[in-house]
Amino acid sequence: MLRCMSGARCAFLLMQNPEGWQIDAGLSIPHLEEAGWQVDWVPWRDDVDWSQYQLVYPAAAWDYPEAPQLFSDTLTRIERAGARLVNSADTLRWNIDKAYLRDLEAAGAAIVPSAWFDDVESFDANKLAK
Repeated sequence: MLRCMSGARCAFLLMQNPEGWQIDAGLSIPHLEEAGWQVDWVPWRDDVDWSQYQLVYPAAAWDYPEAPQLFSDTLTRIERAGARLVNSADTLRWNIDKAYLRDLEAAGAAIVPSAWFDDVESFDANKLAK
């Protein structure tokens, strides 16, 4: 069990509007609270004093593709505040651009068959059907 010092706080990063989404990360909160953690759901776009948290978990920050630079900036603020990210900021930034899947494939991992386009403005879905 993950023990902590009394009063330690953990932020579960959340999208701005989770209405209609099934978020199972909350199932872990009772266990974390049992281990002494205070857990808060925190929309990652909010202006937050991240130094109040010892740990930050990107539980449901699923709207980050709408504002990838803002999400990256939030990760920087979290790091600078001294809070520990469950996944490193470098890993999360690498994951923002889904081209990271090419890196995994090049390293031998199986990925869903994918088509890669550098210029989405000239994308033609009809070419994929051939």
